[in-house]
Amino acid sequence: MARHVVVAHYNEDLEWLHEIHSHCPQAHIFVYTKAEPQNIPDASTLPPMAQLIRLPNVGRESHTYIHHVLKHYENLPDFTFFTQADPFFHKRTISQLAQTYLMSKAQFFPPHPPNHLPGNWKCKLEGLRDSGGTIGDWWKFVFGTSYPVRRNIKTAWNGIFTVHKNRILSRPPAFYERLMQTISHHVNPEEGHFFERTWGDIFTDL
Repeated sequence: MARHVVVAHYNEDLEWLHEIHSHCPQAHIFVYTKAEPQNIPDASTLPPMAQLIRLPNVGRESHTYIHHVLKHYENLPDFTFFTQADPFFHKRTISQLAQTYLMSKAQFFPPHPPNHLPGNWKCKLEGLRDSGGTIGDWWKFVFGTSYPVRRNIKTAWNGIFTVHKNRILSRPPAFYERLMQTISHHVNPEEGHFFERTWGDIFTDL
């Protein structure tokens, strides 16, 4: 079964991708790097079926994922595994990645935990570029509808998940282009945290 592995890289060690390749040799691995020139990985050190692509350092992993969707919209595989380049920072193991995320046959994995955020929610972390609005304002621009009231938002914590192409293709390219508009303006935009909390709504089964 065809699969893509989409890796959002900055300066992380990518040796673990060899083990991913050994578990699923047929997977096509795309390493999108936003590293400084001196830290760009040597493509020859990546596993077979791996491609190294440079992107501007904007938009966190959200920009990387949406770039991939737009680039491959017409030829997506059955499943795409989206991941940060250090998934182990979030306590996952290589076995968990290979046996659950990588080989998942679910429409979206992992299941969404309950997460209700009010429409006036904003991220308060230091170093963020303020979005100029709230998650509700961002939702209105992206989805074209009012922010849902008293409903669990379909969160994918840490931006690490696997999704079936049907969920991706349920939205037109214009939708993903609007998303790119919100994430392409800064290395660390607040909108990146809006994405993390709504990936399951972005890749939905309408």
